[in-house]
Amino acid sequence: MIVIKISKVKDKYKLFFDSHDPVIIFEDTYINFNLKLKMEVNHELLEKLLSDDKKEKAFNQTFKYALKYKTEEEIKKYIKKYELSLADEHILIKRLFDLNLINDQNIVEQYLNKKESKKKLMHQLSLRGISQTLIDEYFKDFNETDNMLQVYQKNLKRFSKYPDADVRMIRYLLSKGFDYHQIKKMVGIKSIEFD
Repeated sequence: MIVIKISKVKDKYKLFFDSHDPVIIFEDTYINFNLKLKMEVNHELLEKLLSDDKKEKAFNQTFKYALKYKTEEEIKKYIKKYELSLADEHILIKRLFDLNLINDQNIVEQYLNKKESKKKLMHQLSLRGISQTLIDEYFKDFNETDNMLQVYQKNLKRFSKYPDADVRMIRYLLSKGFDYHQIKKMVGIKSIEFD
């Protein structure tokens, strides 16, 4: 079959053939195959072209997904939908590592800045597929009391205008995953009855 027409549609190219339905491919695929008007394309070349384009699509979509600070495990789950070979999945993941788009250490460091309990943060990270070894390494020196004190001080003014300020503060700190007994010590109340 022969390429009879080529039209550009945004970042893709639409190829028209004399004896085949039109095909839309990414610009990178178009350039890599050095496609030209009136070029002879056999079925083998067309299959290779479509296969490479499928990989390019997977990379482009995964690239956009990885920009949202995703873990290696989340990326691996995401690329399964493209049904790539295991070798192609590894190549794609390596490209993302080389671009520093997959960096579980950066994600753990971001979580260290969140004002929540150690237990809650560690749980959230493990749900995202971060290895327990990496979590333990970063959280070995985590000071939960200081973290809770910062949350307490930051929200003291906010809750002080309510008659039940202590109860509201305790509920808020509990929602951040802090231990009830530590919260009671900080707030300075023996026991609170919740409605």
